[in-house]
Amino acid sequence: IGTLKGHLHGGANEVAIKFVLEFDDVDHALKSVDELFAKKEMDEALAEILHRWANSPTHYGKALADFEQLALADIDNKTTVIMLGDARNNGSDGNIAVWEEVYRRSQRVLWLNPEGQTSWDTGDSIMSQYAPYCSLMETCNSLRDLNRILGSELKRSG
Repeated sequence: IGTLKGHLHGGANEVAIKFVLEFDDVDHALKSVDELFAKKEMDEALAEILHRWANSPTHYGKALADFEQLALADIDNKTTVIMLGDARNNGSDGNIAVWEEVYRRSQRVLWLNPEGQTSWDTGDSIMSQYAPYCSLMETCNSLRDLNRILGSELKRSG
């Protein structure tokens, strides 16, 4: 799991690092998440997850700078990179050069945006700046969307 840290993007990924480091392995992490969903209704579990690990302002430029240091060297022409995010950058520089390098090194780059396409490039969204360096850009705001997109990609690559 590659994740990012730093206060400039709200620290959401820093919390994700703490979450990842909390577990010895993936099975332990999955068990903990399963337990959360077993103890609470779906809406309550998701609300707790969002409260603990989300709802922080984003700074994609800083996040990509962190990613460059932590993981860029591991990307090669067999790598598929999946970005899950709305490309809302709160008026900051998007560090497009790093995203371009991710695209150049990888086999495929998928950007899954929870917002509908009509919201892309509105307000502080800089989606079109990342677009030239994406193999696929899709709206993805449900598990059904994720299953459809990844299923289609697996069929395409298989």
